[in-house]
Amino acid sequence: MSVRTRYPHKLHHKKGKYYVSVAVPKQLKHLFSEGRIRWSTGTSDYAIAQQRAVNDIMPEIERLL
Repeated sequence: MSVRTRYPHKLHHKKGKYYVSVAVPKQLKHLFSEGRIRWSTGTSDYAIAQQRAVNDIMPEIERLL
């Protein structure tokens, strides 16, 4: 089942794990040190990383934004 999120995200494989990356909206960039928010999924498995991104990490990032 695909869950739509408010902000588009990408998965990047780095140092053996997948990371979720989300661009910070222009209106909020002054509140963040970088133009992107990156969050580790804690796994090297793509399917699990995608599931964690949508179900766990993106709701938390949307709460921040």
